[in-house]
Amino acid sequence: MLKFVHEFEEDPQWGDLSVGLAPPEGAIVGVRVDGKAVLLYANSAGFLHLARIFAELGTRDLEEEYHFHAGPDFEEMGGGPNEIELTVMKLNRQLPRDEKLVGGPA
Repeated sequence: MLKFVHEFEEDPQWGDLSVGLAPPEGAIVGVRVDGKAVLLYANSAGFLHLARIFAELGTRDLEEEYHFHAGPDFEEMGGGPNEIELTVMKLNRQLPRDEKLVGGPA
């Protein structure tokens, strides 16, 4: 059996997440939009890095709509034309596939 464990400080010194956004050495992470499809790709180390980010987003008591921006390779903090945004939503129901989030992706 494999077990994923990610321990982190509840109040990190350098921001809301204890893990840095940029992938560690050897990890590859990327996001690409190809027509209407969104491709999230990574090598094994990259997916472990994303798992740490998502684990913190899922377990911290962050305010609703807490979000951050990143470049498509997670190496930079967005601001460019191809940035992505990760947002914590606290919904009490699952959205139907055809329902749009207000202010969210179309």
